[in-house]
Amino acid sequence: MFTGDERRTLDALCRQIDVRKTVSTSYRLDWSSLDTERPVEPSVLSGLVAVLLANAARVGDARVDAINDGWGLKCANSALKALDLRERLPREPELRAWGIETLDRLRTPRPGDA
Repeated sequence: MFTGDERRTLDALCRQIDVRKTVSTSYRLDWSSLDTERPVEPSVLSGLVAVLLANAARVGDARVDAINDGWGLKCANSALKALDLRERLPREPELRAWGIETLDRLRTPRPGDA
């Protein structure tokens, strides 16, 4: 699960998806856009979606001491939005199903949750 600087970097990627509605092949160090941007290839975007969903799936998992502070919902939501950025993404149906399942699990309180 991503923490610290890795989490901040993944959060910046989520902002690119959520606000700018794009994922480019490269960015400046502060995650601002370059003068000439190229969208990532569909296979790369599918891979990024998988990373976001894998991270979200671990949130709230007591076995890894992952606190559900809204981070998992953000990752899952951004992943589902990313699936709509390009057409014909590899593994799109499976990734979408995984994203919806993850969102449902994160939104549904488990026994013992406050």
